[in-house]
Amino acid sequence: MQIGETLAAARHAAGLTVTEISAKTKIRAPIIEAIERDDYALCGGDFYVRAQLRSIARVIGIDPVPLIKSYDLAHGWPEGGPPALPLGTSTLQGRVWKVSQRYRPSWAMAAAVCLIVIVGYALFALIIGAHGRSHPAAMIKGTPSPTPSAAIAHKAAAPFPNVEVRLYAKGTSQVSVHNAAGKLLFKGKVQARSRRAWTDRRRLTLSLDDAGATQLTVNGKNLGSPGRQGQALRLSFGPGDPRATPRATPRPTKPKPPKSRAPASH
Repeated sequence: MQIGETLAAARHAAGLTVTEISAKTKIRAPIIEAIERDDYALCGGDFYVRAQLRSIARVIGIDPVPLIKSYDLAHGWPEGGPPALPLGTSTLQGRVWKVSQRYRPSWAMAAAVCLIVIVGYALFALIIGAHGRSHPAAMIKGTPSPTPSAAIAHKAAAPFPNVEVRLYAKGTSQVSVHNAAGKLLFKGKVQARSRRAWTDRRRLTLSLDDAGATQLTVNGKNLGSPGRQGQALRLSFGPGDPRATPRATPRPTKPKPPKSRAPASH
């Protein structure tokens, strides 16, 4: 039995139009027209098809039972309705089973659900991929790189491999510099507001005729003026010395003339 032809013939015999059937059953006219063509894609599933067949059959005055049986046989149901509940099924499982059989979706709805799932997964993958590309370092596991402050502290803590002395002349000063082997590296006047620098692997010895006119930086540490204005100093520095202990060099003194004695009186 063709369900659609049966419904269309009964509707014409009752003298009703599709619009009138739609108004009485609250079923949209396109769905009624599709059912009369045996097209159930718009119905929304087996449960809704049976309900719509009952409503239309009552309005046009025919028995809906043969129509529903014919639909069930055509769409895989056994004669007499949905398949029986499996043996050993609990009450809750039985309710789930009945609901699943009652609301068995159509192929159109299943395809729509699958399409929604695929599109959603694609969007999720794009979002996660963009987030990962914008933060590549967050996904790389390993030893974290040292912070700039830690690197600076490490560098400052490392000892100088050589001894380095830098001299700034506030005023003109006579300077001589020897290395650890006693070799003369420099001797002469350093003009005011000029700079000099010397380095050696083991030791540098400086002789200054005016310690207050110079400023020294030894192994990266600013020592300032090593002595007083006009003071002569001899300073020695090694690789680990922050500063040296100055040793004053006495200035040569002129010999005093002998005192003249008055002639003895007779």
